[in-house]
Amino acid sequence: MRHSPVPAAQASKPAMVASHRLPPVAAPRLVEQQGHEQDLGLKTRG
Repeated sequence: MRHSPVPAAQASKPAMVASHRLPPVAAPRLVEQQGHEQDLGLKTRG
């Protein structure tokens, strides 16, 4: 459980770099996922 947050943070950076290498079809998917995460954060704060 303690090791899960560390790799997740490290995986976020490669994901951004990989997004540029991936085709334009996969890029929007990553953006949508990030948007959902932001929405959840706003909901939890609100």
